[in-house]
Amino acid sequence: MTMKHGWIAVLFVSLLAASNTAFATCQWNGTAPQSSYNVPRLPSTLDIAKADIGQVLVRRPLFISMNSISWLCSAGEPFSFKANVDGLVSNGAGIYATNVEGIGVRIGSSSDNSKPGFHADFEGRVGAPIIWPLNNYIWIEFIRTGTAVGSGAVTLSFTAEWKYGGLAPVTYRYSSSTTTLVNRIYFESCASAARSIDVPLGKATTSLIRQNAIPKKNFSFEVSCKSPEFTQKPAVKIYFEGKTQNGLLALTGAGDPGTATGVGIELTDDQGINKLPFAKNSAINLSWLRRDPDAEVYRFSGHARYVPSGGEVKAGAGDATLTYVLEYN
Repeated sequence: MTMKHGWIAVLFVSLLAASNTAFATCQWNGTAPQSSYNVPRLPSTLDIAKADIGQVLVRRPLFISMNSISWLCSAGEPFSFKANVDGLVSNGAGIYATNVEGIGVRIGSSSDNSKPGFHADFEGRVGAPIIWPLNNYIWIEFIRTGTAVGSGAVTLSFTAEWKYGGLAPVTYRYSSSTTTLVNRIYFESCASAARSIDVPLGKATTSLIRQNAIPKKNFSFEVSCKSPEFTQKPAVKIYFEGKTQNGLLALTGAGDPGTATGVGIELTDDQGINKLPFAKNSAINLSWLRRDPDAEVYRFSGHARYVPSGGEVKAGAGDATLTYVLEYN
């Protein structure tokens, strides 16, 4: 009897071990897939939409023609979706930089055309042993990666791979194809042709400064924003940075010997009324001026003059430096 009981116990353990082994694998549910599939190509042109940095400018699902295929793995088995885009550099988060400024590309996959369920490079484990469909959509997403957003042709080729446990991987191949991304929304870049702008205020007597009677000097510059032509011109804003005191631009070297005292520089808009903003949240719009062959051109105009800043006005150097910051897209 002792031997019989021992044999039953051994048999029970053996059956349990065999049962665990049977559920610790992945298997195809029905017909197995091919080892690789070709991915249809994108259209020759795609219009990008408005999106914040890091968000999707345009995405397209590409349907892979295959029979109804599904897979089953026991809980805890690994599965993954990987992609490698030829000739492009990844940022480490599955987004590859394209040759078009401010635009990256990301590959996704799903079992329907509503949205990508997974992005490369995904790794996970099965939570419950249920039957899952083999994803038959590959998604290509173009992501906004910078402030400036360009236009142009992007040539893509890539290999994507689904892997389930120890099953042979299923590969998706996208052959080299060129798609032109059309940007009708964003500027590629905005900059002034003049790297620095001198505003000569001339010599001013201390008596006129004390009387707050120095005339305004106007100054202006143009900002060129490279882009296709827009029917409705996008806004370009500007604000300024510099050392200020009591709302006035402080003189360079204030307090040093040889620098004027009791004097600041008043900066106002083209009407000579409103003070120029020195904070991002107070930025003001530039005026659209004209269309050049490949750019929209804007103009800023303002006024500057010496004014008393408080305290005794004494003669000396009256230089100051001001930096402008452009906001667009």
